[in-house]
Amino acid sequence: MKTYPADWEPIYIETEQTEDKIKASYDQKFNLYGLTKEQFLDLAEKQGYCCAVCNASSKDAPYRLSVDHSHVTNEIRGLLCTSCNFALGVIADDIDALQRAVDYLRSRGTGVFVKETYQ
Repeated sequence: MKTYPADWEPIYIETEQTEDKIKASYDQKFNLYGLTKEQFLDLAEKQGYCCAVCNASSKDAPYRLSVDHSHVTNEIRGLLCTSCNFALGVIADDIDALQRAVDYLRSRGTGVFVKETYQ
């Protein structure tokens, strides 16, 4: 589950999702990955309507989950939130680079430098 600083407050933007927009979102996923609506919703249910990486919930809007797939085999791996899907895309599914990022965060995640040093 994502955690945020105590003083952080999420900002929600109200958007109206019409049936046509929802259908278009599903149709795009089905056409790109050869999924049926039932297969997509079954996968979402198996994941608890959450992103497979960060566990962000999409129960109220499962169509917002992105289909994650291997760019080598085109096989579907699971459903991710937009942020996690983007992050894996940026790192080009490179497990070694991702491990280096994990190592970096573990070694420096609490901060190494004092902010005043750079002022």
